[in-house]
Amino acid sequence: MRIWHFHYYPPLSGGGLARYVLDFLRIFDAIDQRIVFCRSKDKFADDQANLHVLPPGLMPLSDFKLELLQKDDLVLFHVTHTPHASWRKFSDIASARVARAIFVLHTDLEHSKFNSLQVWPDQLRLKFVDRAYTCSAESARIIVFTEYQKSQLAYLSSVTASVVPMPIYCDFEDSYESKTATDKLLILGERNLIKGYDRFIKFAALSPDLTFLSVGSGDITCRSLPNGRVQEIETLPYHASLRILRDSRALLVFSRTESWGRTILEAYLFQKPVIAFEPVGVLRQVPKEWTAYVAGSNKCGITGMSEHALAGIVSELKRTSTERRIWALQRNAEHQALWSHIIANMG
Repeated sequence: MRIWHFHYYPPLSGGGLARYVLDFLRIFDAIDQRIVFCRSKDKFADDQANLHVLPPGLMPLSDFKLELLQKDDLVLFHVTHTPHASWRKFSDIASARVARAIFVLHTDLEHSKFNSLQVWPDQLRLKFVDRAYTCSAESARIIVFTEYQKSQLAYLSSVTASVVPMPIYCDFEDSYESKTATDKLLILGERNLIKGYDRFIKFAALSPDLTFLSVGSGDITCRSLPNGRVQEIETLPYHASLRILRDSRALLVFSRTESWGRTILEAYLFQKPVIAFEPVGVLRQVPKEWTAYVAGSNKCGITGMSEHALAGIVSELKRTSTERRIWALQRNAEHQALWSHIIANMG
């Protein structure tokens, strides 16, 4: 049996989906796995040149032929807010009934409300899921990350979704303590409305005592703030991002929507405090006292923070750092076991 992953984002995008798939390859490394994604051959060449370890079987969608699939293969369609033309071909693959299929929904419906890209509307995206799921192999499954996502599929009568977050590759056992701690607060992800970068800018403006590090890309910047307080760098390789998270003072999560929020789990594993605007993704499932929230009732809708207040928050959240880490390790182990079971029963 081989596992095929179909998704839009290239391995170097730095996004959660790309990292989930690369982690999946490492966790289930005894299985032959292939990644097919929607990139031009020129962009694909860039990925090949920059990946430190090139996964075998990595190819652009334009090179994929249906005859490559064998009847005992397992196909994972990683569904996001992807352009319609790409998913039309994916739909044809699912409809061919050549291999068993799993549809993994990585985004909530709210995604389309805040996404300024030219993307497929989420309602249409779910209609595709309904159609592809209905006409694909009888053993097809829908996988979502949270009960909240599952509730969004209620109007699709033919679909029964299972809540099984994708596991992350956990190599934190001997390295979770910070080696070179900094005083910066970290925000990871694209600089857009979905990730709440506009909220972050307001927070940074209202928190003149604090310094920040932003890792990601996007069209929103902090040019209006004094130089030096916010350092913006482009997306980094996975392990470089993990080192920055390990060395940061706390993780900021200002997203308007998250399907799960893998960086939150990674922060828990590194025993880092999480400061958020509102509960999203996994934050809906954990005790409220594990997170410091900065949503405010003032004109800006957000409260700033002094150095003194931050020190108090970090000290308070440190009390639950071990509990949060154990919880994250246990949940990740459960997710890995569930995926092992799914693979074994669909193989």
